[in-house]
Formats: sequence, C-alpha cells, structure tokens
Amino acid sequence: MRKAKRQRQMFYLCAKAKRQQQMFYLCAKAKRQQQMFYLCESEASATNVLSVRK
Repeated sequence: MRKAKRQRQMFYLCAKAKRQQQMFYLCAKAKRQQQMFYLCESEASATNVLSVRK
C-alpha cells in the first residue's frame, strides 16, 4: 500500500515538473516572438526613416 502511495506521489511530482517545463517553454517562446516582433518593427521604422530622408 505504501508503495502505491509513493508511486502516486512520484507521478504527481513528475506531472508537475512536466507542466512547469511546458510553461517555461511557452514563456521562452513568447519572449522570442516578442523580440522578433520588436526587431521587425524597428527594422521597418528604420527603413521608413531612411526612405523619408532621401
């Protein structure tokens, strides 16, 4: 009986760790996408500034 309880606890811990890892991945992915958005925006605005100055 104790073994089954321990296995359930281990399963819960593993599932929790997996969820946390997925959340970390999602946050990292969102951060990369946000950085890419800013890079594209700044590149576009730099291009617009250069074309206006000509």
